[in-house]
Amino acid sequence: MSLDAIQLACLSVGTFAVLLLVWDKSATGGIWFVAVQALAGGLVSFVHSLEAHAYLLTAVVIMGMLVKAVAVPILLWLTARRLSLPSEGGARLHTPAALLVSLLLVLGSMLLLSDVLPGGVASGLALGQALTGVCVVATRRGILAQITGFIATETGISTVLTLAGGLSWSLEFLLLAEAVAAVLVLVGLAVLVRNIAGTGDVALLRQLAEYDEEGAA
Repeated sequence: MSLDAIQLACLSVGTFAVLLLVWDKSATGGIWFVAVQALAGGLVSFVHSLEAHAYLLTAVVIMGMLVKAVAVPILLWLTARRLSLPSEGGARLHTPAALLVSLLLVLGSMLLLSDVLPGGVASGLALGQALTGVCVVATRRGILAQITGFIATETGISTVLTLAGGLSWSLEFLLLAEAVAAVLVLVGLAVLVRNIAGTGDVALLRQLAEYDEEGAA
């Protein structure tokens, strides 16, 4: 099997995992789906760095896989258990509609942008993963689900940059550090909001804020 075929296979697995993230409404917010996506994207970057003989980049990619496919999912899972988050009831967009939008984003990125992006169809699939993550953030109400959407977006963008050949080991490390810092901040906010407001539903938080403003008036 050629390296290109391995990359496409990994990207296909990652894309399927992100689409399952759109479908999932469990209390854990699809944590393990983004773990699979991170592992698949990491393998793509691993193959690309080996092919380019960029061994420092390879080492950073391996570290990124351990962090994003193991450490971060475990942190999110422990957070979900600690906060006793319920399964998400009603998303802003019905699941079939959200899945259809995500499929269109993936297919559009793969078919329309593959000729524009360096890396061809592979970059199109990675960009589709990133756009699907944005869709998850925009359509889901649960804080944890929105965090997993953010992770899916960051993983997709990092993979696009790797396939485009514009990613050095230092930039990869910087992106990884920024992603971990952002996840830690978001998890801290989720814990704070759950402890203070008693909910992880973003829509309910907005309603509580509007109620407080009306009471103050």
